[in-house]
Parts: sequence; structure tokens; C-alpha cells
Amino acid sequence: MSTGDHRKSSATRQGADGNVEKYISYSEAWARINEALEEGFYLEAVTIEESIISDRLISYLVGVGAIERENEVRNYPSFYRLIERWREAAPQPVSPEGSSDLTDEVDKWRKQRNYLIHSMVASHPGTPTDRVEDFLEVGKEAAERGAELARAVSKWQDQSR
Repeated sequence: MSTGDHRKSSATRQGADGNVEKYISYSEAWARINEALEEGFYLEAVTIEESIISDRLISYLVGVGAIERENEVRNYPSFYRLIERWREAAPQPVSPEGSSDLTDEVDKWRKQRNYLIHSMVASHPGTPTDRVEDFLEVGKEAAERGAELARAVSKWQDQSR
């Protein structure tokens, strides 16, 4: 592991109430998402957005007793299973803006994310891949939508406490 500081955020340990390390991690995550969106690194943005959404869903689901607190973070259910459990625990979580069913929107985004992650170089044997420009457009859409949904899930989870 490198000893250099490659952080994108300016978050410090001073001034943060509560879970300081969580605050620093979230500051770094959002700094990286914003830079990834600006620079066209959509896979990085999508990956971090999924991490934020999963973290908020785990917090909610553990809090309401829908899943058990695990000893290791990697032992929590997959993103798909977290969404299923969320749907069971909160049958109609509406987005903070009230526009749609947030659970359905996150699940739709999960499918878009799956397509994106598996589509850059995938093709049937002997056939060309999709154009890189098309892949990047899907990536941009997924990254922008993922940022909206990560904010919406975070806000919803805060309000549901």
C-alpha cells in the first residue's frame, strides 16, 4: 500500500460530529464521484455510488431488524438481495421528492449498472462490440442517475430513522 495521500477530498478529522471516519469516507466518496463524472470515469462513479446505496440500505435494514449485523462487511447480502429485503421491509419507500418508488428506481439502476459493467468488451464470438461512444453514453447516464439515487437513498434513510 502506498504511503502517499491520494485523497480527492479535503475532509479532516476536525469539525465532524459523530462517526468521524464515516464522514471522511463519505466526503472522499463524493469527491471521487464528482471528479469521475467530470473526467468521464463513469465506472468509478457507478462503483462508488453502489457502495453508498448499499451502505445506506444495510444501515436501514439492520436498524429495522430485517437483516442481522454481520461480523464482516463483505458478509452482507448482495446488492440485488439488499434491494429485495428493502422492498420487503419498506413496501413503498417513495423518493424524497415524492416522484416515484425509490426501490423500483434503484433496482432499475442496478440493471443498468450490471449492463454497463459487463458490456465494454463483451460480444458474441466473432462479432464486434458495441461502439465505445455508445458504452460511454450509457456510462454517463448510469453515473449521473446513480449519483441522484445515492443522494435520494441517503436522504430517505436519514428520514426513516
